[in-house]
Amino acid sequence: MKCLKIEENVSLSEETPCLVYDIAEKDVLNYVMEFRDASDDQVPYKKFLSILWQTARGMQYVTSKGLIHRDLTARNIFLFGSIVAKISDFSLCCCCDESGIYQETANIQLPLKWMALESLISKVFSEKSDIWSFGVLIYEMFSFGRVPYAGLNDDELVGFLENGHRLERLMNVDNSLHEIMTECWMSNPEDRHKFTYLEEKFHAFIEIQSELYGLIHPIISLFLAKNEGIKTCYGFNKRSL
Repeated sequence: MKCLKIEENVSLSEETPCLVYDIAEKDVLNYVMEFRDASDDQVPYKKFLSILWQTARGMQYVTSKGLIHRDLTARNIFLFGSIVAKISDFSLCCCCDESGIYQETANIQLPLKWMALESLISKVFSEKSDIWSFGVLIYEMFSFGRVPYAGLNDDELVGFLENGHRLERLMNVDNSLHEIMTECWMSNPEDRHKFTYLEEKFHAFIEIQSELYGLIHPIISLFLAKNEGIKTCYGFNKRSL
């Protein structure tokens, strides 16, 4: 909490620590599942891109504080108002060392099907392992909540990935977005982009969509706003910090 500078959301009531936060309307997983039976022209793909842009920008901030989320999934992105996205559930979050790496030594339950190959094999985590999870998040959204690697059990997953296989390409994903997804899943972490790059790419996608359809520019995802004396940081949710 101190690392993310959100002490303003902590209060004391009869010497009991409390965390103040707003209530989400739904999470991204439930939001995208609403469009499973919708025709393609009824799916708000531009909002999907905005959510991904906001998430990338929020993760850019989290990473800048030396933190690794380790549970970046659709169920952990909460939505508010006019599709303001906030990253939640920092229960698996950890601090990286000077090299940007965290080596897990404890035997804890982790979201295996969202984990990077090096995390599955060596329990090594970094910004680049969160980047891998971001690619799986894109898959979740554009598949309308499909479970990743649905035909594989946990024991088969590592071999599947080591052999160069990845999640299947979705019919509603264009070449530009598919390229980003595959780059998120490069075997070598150094070959993956950073969240700074992803934020710029999704911002560009949204601007293109806005020019094509005459849309109002979407909500900026990460900014500080004062609301009755309580600071709120859009782009991530502090509930579980």
